[in-house]
Amino acid sequence: MTSFRTPFSILLILIGLSPAPTRAFAQSSICYAAPGGNDARDGSSWALARADIMSCYDALPQAGGTIYFRDDGNKDRSIPACAPSDPPGCGIWIMGKRDPNYARPPAGWRRAKTTVEMIGVGSSITAGGIIPQAGVTAGGNDANHPGIWLSDVYAHTFRNLKIYYGHNPIYIGFDSNGNSPPAEGVSSWEWLFDNVSAQPYAYAGYGPTIKIGTNSVWGFFRDCQFGGNDREVANISAVSRVSGMVTVTVSDQLPASWNGTLHVGIVGVADATFDGLVSASITGAKTFTYSQNGPNATSTGGKASSDRAQIAVLNPSVGPGVGLIFFENSFFGGGGVRLYSGSSSGVYVNAVFQENGYAPPVHVSGCPGGLGVRVINIFSADRWTSLPGLRMDNVSPTCLNAAVAETTSVDGPAYLGGGAGPVSPLVLPDAMGQSGIYAGRVFAQADTPRRAFGPVAARYLNLANQLPSSWGVGGACNGVAGVPAQAPDGTMNAGTISSSSGNLNACFHISKDVLNVGDWIMGGVWARSERANGFSRSAALVFSCAGCTLSNGKDYVTPAATIGGGGEWQWASFATQAESSGTYRLVFNGIADSTHPVDFFAPILIRLASGTVSANEAAEIALHLQSYRDDANPGQVSLLRGEQFKTDSIQLGDGPTLTSGLGPPTDSATTGSIYLRRDGAAGSTFYIYEQDGWKAKF
Repeated sequence: MTSFRTPFSILLILIGLSPAPTRAFAQSSICYAAPGGNDARDGSSWALARADIMSCYDALPQAGGTIYFRDDGNKDRSIPACAPSDPPGCGIWIMGKRDPNYARPPAGWRRAKTTVEMIGVGSSITAGGIIPQAGVTAGGNDANHPGIWLSDVYAHTFRNLKIYYGHNPIYIGFDSNGNSPPAEGVSSWEWLFDNVSAQPYAYAGYGPTIKIGTNSVWGFFRDCQFGGNDREVANISAVSRVSGMVTVTVSDQLPASWNGTLHVGIVGVADATFDGLVSASITGAKTFTYSQNGPNATSTGGKASSDRAQIAVLNPSVGPGVGLIFFENSFFGGGGVRLYSGSSSGVYVNAVFQENGYAPPVHVSGCPGGLGVRVINIFSADRWTSLPGLRMDNVSPTCLNAAVAETTSVDGPAYLGGGAGPVSPLVLPDAMGQSGIYAGRVFAQADTPRRAFGPVAARYLNLANQLPSSWGVGGACNGVAGVPAQAPDGTMNAGTISSSSGNLNACFHISKDVLNVGDWIMGGVWARSERANGFSRSAALVFSCAGCTLSNGKDYVTPAATIGGGGEWQWASFATQAESSGTYRLVFNGIADSTHPVDFFAPILIRLASGTVSANEAAEIALHLQSYRDDANPGQVSLLRGEQFKTDSIQLGDGPTLTSGLGPPTDSATTGSIYLRRDGAAGSTFYIYEQDGWKAKF
């Protein structure tokens, strides 16, 4: 084929140059896109704008750059996300090298650039926002076509944009097959959504607005406006719990998308024990069931909402978790952030305003792991008063530092800062497992009174044997008793439990007894690590009742993971409630093993019959429980065994006194008073004050 060259081309060759390639502008780090643009243009200015965002993405160098885009002020003139050559319903879909399809990206997908910033130059302000946004048409009408989809993507920023509805606006940490693989999968790091607005269409089955998979870390949503899907919400008319199974009936039909088994959040039931994030089984057009520990009960009211109704669902499913995700200075419509447990999950929510809420702004199921939850300044409007700003579900006592809350209402365990506390003013923080400062009071374990070992009033019988010589040792609690050791009160009434191999239990109490639903069982013991190397299984004690069901759903309970264990005496305690009735073998014991010998001192075990105290009072008793003698009757004030009470004088009520001194008594006293002379002189040591003065009796 003959090649023809123009004189101009020949001249360029002669001087060592060649004609500029047709798409030389592809190396520019800035690209503009606008409605009415043309992808054949270079995108170097608004006048030469491209027609869609992903065409600009293609034009950026591998190092990335900035894409500016705008709309024409209404939905019909928004900027398309995709190029005409992309499949219908595509969006801003970007994948990194660890995506399984990176070698051959599916239609509509782009391989990630190093760093990209997409900035909208908007014409309208979304409700709850303050900076104009540019509308973007992205995504389709099924879960496989979200508006923005990041798989193994780093350092991408989205500013000032509004995604116009769709099925699922945003996916992060899911590969191009829709999966969220475990460690070293398609984690996405260091993304920022700044002044972004998104909401799914209000159809059953659509949503959530944002879905984040495992290994997704260090992500920010700032000054955003997100709406949930209220078509995934049902109003509860009746609820009942029988033998650990809850049946819920709603006032209208359940959403058409609810079938099989799905996660449902229950909030606002008149009896708050029904609330929580549960695995629901759909049993009818208006009913569903779920398993839940608790006594038989019935109630009314509240709302049920699925994951699809939420603003964001952070569910690691597998792998280490979803962590360091920030929602700041943002607006939520209806739903909230729902976090499922993971070994290193965590979410931080600060300065969020929720309107027309049907779910807590933050709802956490299980232990969030080492990164924890921080919730500050959550404000809600147009909602019923029982909706908390933060809800913590199913958090075990061993999950420390699970959540910290400030200036918001909280249901469930949390550390309270200023302005945080239970939703209901009638509920005390310790009754919900909360600690911190609330209404000017401190709710936390304080061992100072316990360490004073002063006289204590017995409110209930202490069922635990306090002398080491009466402890049974071993699995059947019939072995050799503990070895006497120095106790923190100065006596020798502590006992050392050690083992030459394996685990060893010190049984402070063992009996076969009747428990009734609602009975409270509480106990505590002083414990010291003999080798200053902590405690066996991170706990110092366990209470068990073989075959029963306790409030944690098991037949045993342990205290929270013991802190310290460096050779100091510390107080370990537990409190639980019976959720089944029957005759059970009750065992209360300390734990040691071959590498963790332990000194135990002054165990106490009490039982409170169902209905005798409120939940608030039970929490107060448990928090401030002090050990007292195991032979003290209720109403008696006593010291622990082996202790002596020393004083110069004792007065019995407003009557006689008991005193001692050197020489005969000289001061006047109330009739019937007793004086004990300590020097033994004059052959008399015992005096009684009668009407006419002191009389020596012998």
